[in-house]
Amino acid sequence: MSRSIANEVNHYAGAGGIAEESLTSLRTVYAFNGQSHECERYDAALEKAKINGIYRSIYIGVAYGATQLIMFCSYCLAFWIGTNFVVDKSMDAQTLITVFFSIMMGSTALGQAGQQFAVIGTAQGAAAATFEIIDKYCPAKLWLLVGSSGCGKSTIISLLLRFYDPSSGDIKLDGNDISGLNLKTLRKFIGVVSQEPTLFDCSIEENIKFGNSDISDDEMWEASKIANANKFISNLPMGYKTTVGERGVQLSGGQKQRIAIARALIRNPKILLLDEATSALDAESEFSVQEALDRARQGRTTIIIAHRLSTIRNADKIIAIKNGKVIETGSHTELISKKGYYHKLVNSQVFVDIDCEFK
Repeated sequence: MSRSIANEVNHYAGAGGIAEESLTSLRTVYAFNGQSHECERYDAALEKAKINGIYRSIYIGVAYGATQLIMFCSYCLAFWIGTNFVVDKSMDAQTLITVFFSIMMGSTALGQAGQQFAVIGTAQGAAAATFEIIDKYCPAKLWLLVGSSGCGKSTIISLLLRFYDPSSGDIKLDGNDISGLNLKTLRKFIGVVSQEPTLFDCSIEENIKFGNSDISDDEMWEASKIANANKFISNLPMGYKTTVGERGVQLSGGQKQRIAIARALIRNPKILLLDEATSALDAESEFSVQEALDRARQGRTTIIIAHRLSTIRNADKIIAIKNGKVIETGSHTELISKKGYYHKLVNSQVFVDIDCEFK
């Protein structure tokens, strides 16, 4: 029954979507005399919901009838057996009445419980739809957030870092609401690489060790190697003691980005957040940084705000966002085949390196 109810809810939701789409595009519908067509679409969606509703009613009716049958049969059975006992003088009338009323109260309670089975079935169907929209991110996976500018991708990063808390809903890490976690502990487990990395006017070593000064030089060098930064740093006259200048002005964009990656990795984070980390780089720098990012995300849950199609294709799951809402989720191939919002993003060249096969 729960499956029938879930299907009914989905069909009603589909019908509501058709109605909303038609009303918001009312001028277009009228311009092309599409009123009848839209009404037929809406009626067809409601017809599917109606069929599932009929099945649901049959299930509920059968369940209710069965509980009522059991209840009244227990009355008859108790009365029939009890009268035989009285006739045989193996039971007095007082005991019979006591037993009869006990059975009647028990069967009445069973009958009332039977009515709740329909409620439970309805709840199961609705809960199935609810659990489908609860986002759960498995560890050591690559998740990508895509969407047009201003849709809310960077806001998600800010929410994960608790720069501010959500006004409704919650975000959980390993089953724990992050609003209840110690802020320092939370951020200790998260590494961040932003589009415009901030470096301080001090040495490269101090920048990499920023926020985690207790690490050893060996750990710093290892993080720099993973970040593809050790080679260019070692070639500098003062190596890791080189002062980068205000906001890293002495370094190129790619070099700053690789130092930022090393700074994120030095914390050995469980979650790596990459906010369009390669979007502002030239092709050569982008290749080096992307190579570093590919190594950095190994064994970690990685959430990327992406713009490169080559990165997107390798994602375990893509989350397409529009106006602060999740529109679609799935792999690159799945979303392309749906020809929905993500397909439009790809074909509108929101991402670089778009292949003609998707046009």
